[in-house]
Amino acid sequence: MNANAAALAALLNEKETGALLGWSPRTLQQRRVAGLPPAFVKIGRNVRYQREVINAFIAENVRHSTTETSE
Repeated sequence: MNANAAALAALLNEKETGALLGWSPRTLQQRRVAGLPPAFVKIGRNVRYQREVINAFIAENVRHSTTETSE
């Protein structure tokens, strides 16, 4: 497997990303249209997500109390 193939294999599709975040693919689509995170990669007609971007998104949204707000 060359470097490009490995990089493509590391990308997550909407279903895989949704499963990690507990969101439906439709929620991810709506967030993309609204310009909300998480960031995505578009290759032709295909939308993919980088695992490290999704992991960072999860880490950025860790809260210790329900009264905490995002910064």
